Amino acid sequence: MIAAATLAAAIIAAITSFAVGLTRFHLQVPWLHTLRIAFAAAAMAAALLLLPEARNIPLLIGSVSLGAAAYALVLALVSLPWLMRLRTQRAKLTAAE
Repeated sequence: MIAAATLAAAIIAAITSFAVGLTRFHLQVPWLHTLRIAFAAAAMAAALLLLPEARNIPLLIGSVSLGAAAYALVLALVSLPWLMRLRTQRAKLTAAE
């Protein structure tokens, strides 16, 4: 029950933050980056669902490590085209100076 209340509070806080940022400060949400992050988080969750429940410290360390590695790998792979374009643009700017 406490976990559900915590999740609900986090969702309400996120929605409120987005609403204030978009309406009062006219911020633009980087939807493509947000989608990449959501995809990497889903891949991390899928990887963690394959593991047994971490009932001791070594299993917990392994679970956290696997989750972090899965997230980083997927985020790097889905961001690779954007990173390559960014690298090319920076190289052009440096060459122009």
